Amino acid sequence: MPVDEANTLLYLRFYQSFVRVPVLREIANYMGKLQSIVIARQDKRVVLTHIPKRSELKMGENLIQGDLPIVEYRKKRASMKE
Repeated sequence: MPVDEANTLLYLRFYQSFVRVPVLREIANYMGKLQSIVIARQDKRVVLTHIPKRSELKMGENLIQGDLPIVEYRKKRASMKE
């Protein structure tokens, strides 16, 4: 969740429906929570050392159907700048 121009908050959620036995479900939930924290810490190192590049709606890229969320994000961001 964006906080300001340079900061965001990260919310982690873990959902599972494959373990239904109460004690085993709690163990699976706990392990999933720990794994989410490990992955978030790995991502944090990347984010902190990343140098942002300019991104605009039209940059001469050859985007494909799978890139539609990128295009939608850039459109929304461009409309908010206006």
